[in-house]
Amino acid sequence: MKMRLLHIVDSNGRRGAEVFASELMSVLNKHLVEQHVVILGSTIEGGVDFPVPTSALPRRGPLLPLLKVDLRILFGLWRLVRRTDPDIIQGHGGDTLKYTAAATIGYPAPVVQRAIGSPPSWIRRGPRRWAYAFILSRSARIIAVAESVQTEIVSLYGIPADRVVMIPSACEPGRVAPRLDRDVIRARLGIPVNAPVIISLGALTWEKDPLEHVEVTACLIHDEPECRHLIVGDGPLRAEVEARIRDLAIGDRVLMLGSREDVGDLLAASDVMLLASRIEGMPASVIEAGFAGVPVVAFSVAGVSEVVLDRVTGYLVPPGDRKGLVSGISRLIGDRRLRQTMSESARRWISARYDIGAIGPKYLEQYEYLLEQQRKDSTIRKGDRSGGRAES
Repeated sequence: MKMRLLHIVDSNGRRGAEVFASELMSVLNKHLVEQHVVILGSTIEGGVDFPVPTSALPRRGPLLPLLKVDLRILFGLWRLVRRTDPDIIQGHGGDTLKYTAAATIGYPAPVVQRAIGSPPSWIRRGPRRWAYAFILSRSARIIAVAESVQTEIVSLYGIPADRVVMIPSACEPGRVAPRLDRDVIRARLGIPVNAPVIISLGALTWEKDPLEHVEVTACLIHDEPECRHLIVGDGPLRAEVEARIRDLAIGDRVLMLGSREDVGDLLAASDVMLLASRIEGMPASVIEAGFAGVPVVAFSVAGVSEVVLDRVTGYLVPPGDRKGLVSGISRLIGDRRLRQTMSESARRWISARYDIGAIGPKYLEQYEYLLEQQRKDSTIRKGDRSGGRAES
């Protein structure tokens, strides 16, 4: 009998959690798992195409205070869980945690939650911390994408260590393979063949801090006036980012490309990746850069240091050290041999550890373990009840 698996995602936007979920589904399809995915929001045209039957629950209802839960989505998910009757429920980060915990009250299937990053400061204290600790405690298994995230969940929320497993983020290597020649890509973007190119991949949100990426570019231009910066992604801070680019008068050096499907081509056209996030887990963009052989210069936050080997596959600097980011990028774009050496090291390191083909089955192992434990517990309870009747 096939295992029935329900995935819950925040959106179908081209963000790390959703792209990973889609690639995980593709791997699990090869293992004959019967899957369904529900999107907690309206679908986006040109977003991630999930390779399994899909349902969407548009946001339009009143929000509960404190946890900010849409009641219509919650009720819709409650009904969908019972209609699809899954054996396992897998949540993929973000708001899925709250909705999954509430919608599965009274439903027997084990819940697995993928924790994709460190919690923001407003969740770390007071009533919200207690609320999130309770919500997390309802998951049979929490899969942390980095060792730092795993440690933080156990210490911050008091979740038993044996219920928090670390399985790193991963990527399908073919997805970031370029379809066009590097010079052709640059020509289409209007970038000179020999210009140094920096790329930033990620949502334009507070956590990713796209404004810091722009400030780094402004510093670089003083010493590298020909450099270009590709900012790939979209989000609520787009207008602020565009305004800051105008204020700094660097609009001819920064290309705001929005959400794109041709990430492999854009990486092939780039020399260095910049990551200046405030909060991270194990960013998919860094893994993608590694497969593409693009060295990374980043703030050393959470799981970034588990993916980027400092001075081997890129440069890591303490959070907030803007000068360190500028120095690392300058060093790389000024030394072609160093860049090539780090590029080759990055390909080897990432290919050996972060291929979705090897990571996907680790999820299946967790699902099978939880179902086996559920069967054993059920057998023990039945035995206890029958023993009790015999004694009476």
